[in-house]
Amino acid sequence: MVKNFANLGLIQITNSLLNILMFPFIFRIVGVEEFGKVMVANSFAWLLAVLVTWGSGQTGVNDIAVSREHPLEMSRHFRVIMQSRVLLFLLLLAGMLGWYGLHGINAYYFLLAMPIVLGEVINPIFYFVGKEATTQYNLYNVLAKLLTLGLILFCIKQADQGAWVNFLIGTSNLVFFGFLVIREYVGKRIVWVTISWQHCRDFFKINSFLVGNNMTVYLQQSIFLFAISSTGQAAVLGAYSLCDKLILTFRTIMVAFFNAVLPKGAVMYEESPAKWHQFKRKINRLMGALFLVWAVGQFLLADTVIYLVAGKFNDLAAHYLKWMSLVPLLIALNLLNVLEIYLERKNKVIFLLGLCILSFAAITSFLLLRLDHQWYGIFPFFVEGVSLLLYLQYLNRHKSASS
Repeated sequence: MVKNFANLGLIQITNSLLNILMFPFIFRIVGVEEFGKVMVANSFAWLLAVLVTWGSGQTGVNDIAVSREHPLEMSRHFRVIMQSRVLLFLLLLAGMLGWYGLHGINAYYFLLAMPIVLGEVINPIFYFVGKEATTQYNLYNVLAKLLTLGLILFCIKQADQGAWVNFLIGTSNLVFFGFLVIREYVGKRIVWVTISWQHCRDFFKINSFLVGNNMTVYLQQSIFLFAISSTGQAAVLGAYSLCDKLILTFRTIMVAFFNAVLPKGAVMYEESPAKWHQFKRKINRLMGALFLVWAVGQFLLADTVIYLVAGKFNDLAAHYLKWMSLVPLLIALNLLNVLEIYLERKNKVIFLLGLCILSFAAITSFLLLRLDHQWYGIFPFFVEGVSLLLYLQYLNRHKSASS
């Protein structure tokens, strides 16, 4: 598990490091107002990526893990996932081209962000995680991020070129992820197998609740960013989007931890739920202590963090970051709650809980937009706090009913 987390953590850290390295440059060149538009388009692209992968980032790991000793079966799972993703992407691309043709709001920014979505279509990370061979993936992921940084430094020279930032990010991923997939086929580690439309239909059906949950989880935080973008408060949007991306950096590391625990956690839970609960308590105590210290540091050093990341002081962004100090702690404490319900294969429960949290987030967004923008930073704290309470309430009730 430690080895998996180290490899997966490196993937997420390089992704996050890329963002942190890019922020000062983008901020200085395009300005805070353009930066907000770029980040909204980036968030929208990742929302579409959640839809287009259709939960295969989670179930695909399991499918590859249980079939990795059977090449034909593993190859079938791989092709079903990839073919289903491509079909969804083509539908989304047609819709985005239609939106651009109708001159929709920010359509130019959204369309240029579509390579990010296509990059996730062919992203084979589920395959390498399932095989517990993420070292190879790490190398090419780092190369993709270095290429992205180089292209942005070389190509983005003026404020009106901000929309192309997302295009360059997606293009770099396409090049290296595409090479990884081709290499696996050429090396005969994956073979081309025939699949039927029934395989794809089963894939969409089985993962429907999971993708619904993934969408609600993503929207729980992004809905407020999209809401701010509709108000025309460009400076506020830029400050909030900067903090939102910093919190997202932490989330990506937690996703790495989730994926690292998943293979061993599944085995542990299958052997003995009591053993799993003991492990969960130990991890939660460790993360609770660690991220309580993190929260204090984030509150006290908010101005410094914003300066280091954005390349300049921004009082509003620092104010928002202070409001968000406890958010990483809440996310960390809820992580294994989500994993436990997932191990119980109760995807419908996760989806329904996600809908409840999303509904709360939508209502909170509506109310906060009627207050002074100084209060906007409290949004993630409210949403993550309610999420933690709902998951704990369900698990406690479930344990009581079982006993």
